[in-house]
Amino acid sequence: MKKYFLYELKKARWELIIISVLFTLLCATVAAVSPMQTVYTNWEGVEFVIIQTPVLPLAVGLLALMCYAAPAGAYAFKMNKRSVDCYYALPIKKEKLYLVKTLIGLLLVFIPFTLAYWTMVLVYAIRPNNPYEMVWFVPAYFGLIFFGVCLYGYNAFAFTRGNSMQDGITFMVAYSAVLICVALVPFIWSKGELFSWQVLLGLWPGYGGIMFTSNMLVRIMGESAEYIATSGIKLDALTFIMPFVQGAAGYSLLFVLVRKDKAEDSQQVCESWFGYKVLIPIFTAVSAGLLVGALIETTWTVALVVFVMIAVAAFVSIIVWRRKFNFGKTGWIVLGVGLGAAIVIAFITTLIFNPYLHGW
Repeated sequence: MKKYFLYELKKARWELIIISVLFTLLCATVAAVSPMQTVYTNWEGVEFVIIQTPVLPLAVGLLALMCYAAPAGAYAFKMNKRSVDCYYALPIKKEKLYLVKTLIGLLLVFIPFTLAYWTMVLVYAIRPNNPYEMVWFVPAYFGLIFFGVCLYGYNAFAFTRGNSMQDGITFMVAYSAVLICVALVPFIWSKGELFSWQVLLGLWPGYGGIMFTSNMLVRIMGESAEYIATSGIKLDALTFIMPFVQGAAGYSLLFVLVRKDKAEDSQQVCESWFGYKVLIPIFTAVSAGLLVGALIETTWTVALVVFVMIAVAAFVSIIVWRRKFNFGKTGWIVLGVGLGAAIVIAFITTLIFNPYLHGW
C-alpha cells in the first residue's frame, strides 16, 4: 500500500504544485493590495477608522472549491470502463485502493490551502499599521481544516454513488440540498416549532464552515465579545456536530459500500439507492407539495401550473437518468412515487395553513 501511495502521489505532483502556486499567488497578491483599514471624515470633520475585512473568505472559497473538485478528480477512475478495470485488477483490496485515493484527494485540498493561507497571514503580518488580531488566524486555520475534512468526506460519498462524471457531479450538488429538503417539510408543518431555522440550515454541508468563518472574521477584526454574542454568528455545539456527523457518515458509507462496487457498472445507468431513484422523488415531492400547498389557497390555476411544471421537470430528469425517452417501469414508479407524495404533502400543507379546513 505504501508503494502504491507513493506512486499516486508522484502522479499527482504536478497537479499539486500548479494548484499550490496559483492559490498562493492569488491569496498573497490580494492580501498585499487590499486595504486593511480606511479613514473617513464625517460632516463635523471628525476622522474615524473602519477596519476592512481581511481576505480570509477568499482562502475559504478556494478550500470549498477544492472540496468539490478533488473528489471528482480522485475517484474519476471509476467513471471509465477501461480505467476501473485496470484499477480493480491491481493486487490491492478495494478499501485500500479507495483509502489511497482519498488521501491523495485530501492532500490536493489541504496542501494548496495551507500554503496559500499562511502566505496570506505572513503578508498581513509584515504590512505596516496592521489592525488585525493576528492570533485568531491560528484557530481559524485548524477550524477550517476540520470543516474541510468533513465536507470532503460528504462529497466523496456523494460523487462515488454515480457511474459517470455527470452522475457524480449531479449527486454532489443534490446532496448539498437533500438534507434540508427532507427537513423542510416537518419544519414548515410545525411552523418552526419542532426545531429552529439554525438547525435546518445546519443540515447544509457548508453552513458550519460559513458560520465559523464569520465568527473568526469578526474576532480577527477586533470586535467585542458583546458584538459577537448579539450578531447571530456565535458558535455552538451544532456548528461542529452536524458537519462531523455528515463527514463521518460520508467516509463510513464510502468504505462500506465500496465492497459492492462492480467494474461493469461504470458508465452504465445508475441503479444505486443513494442515487436518482431516491433523489428525484424527494425533490419532486417536497418542491411540488409545499409550493402547491401554499398556492392552492390563493388560486387553483397557479397551483396547477406549478405542479405541472415540476412534474415535467421530474419527467425530464428521469429521461436524463435512464438515457432514453421510454424509461421503463422503474422510471414510471419513481415519477409516480414523487408526484403521489407531492399530492399528499400538498393536501396536509393545505389543511395546516387553511383555517377553514382545520375542522377536517
